[in-house]
Formats: sequence, structure tokens, C-alpha cells
Amino acid sequence: MTTPLPESATAAALRCPLCEQDNACSMAACEDAAQCWCMGMRVSPLALARVASQDRQRRCLCAACAQAAAADI
Repeated sequence: MTTPLPESATAAALRCPLCEQDNACSMAACEDAAQCWCMGMRVSPLALARVASQDRQRRCLCAACAQAAAADI
């Protein structure tokens, strides 16, 4: 049996920590942060609280998870 290689931090940064789908984060993709989808919407503190401590400040939510959590408010 083979052991999978650990995922790079860069690859992980491109995925939402809640659903593991592409988060479309401009900064993680080394693009202009001002163009990121999150700059145009308010992300709920409840959504951010659901992110595991080891992923905070390292991985961004996707728009769907940020919106779904905001709808729970």
C-alpha cells in the first residue's frame, strides 16, 4: 500500500476549508487581491468561526460556503 504525498500548502490554499472545492481566491492564485470575489461581499463571522484553527489565515472560504453561512444568521 502506498502512502499519499502530503498536499502542498499552495494547493491547499486554493481549496475551501469547509467544502474542499475551489475557493477562487485571487491571493492564493498569486493575483491581485483587490480583484477577489470576497472584496465585494461581507463574510459572516459565523462562517469564519467554522474554519479549523490550523486553516485560519491560510485558506479562504469559497463564495458558496460564505453565503450559506451568512444565510444561517
